[in-house]
Amino acid sequence: MRTIFLLYEVIKNSSFLIGFRQKIVYIINKLGGAKLLPTSIM
Repeated sequence: MRTIFLLYEVIKNSSFLIGFRQKIVYIINKLGGAKLLPTSIM
């Protein structure tokens, strides 16, 4: 039971990180600096 909970926490945290990264990319796009980023980040 505990491993399922830990797995859920990892998934929740990773989805949060993905959303956070998308926010950063969005902000950089708004600033017009997308050309400076490697495409691998997106």
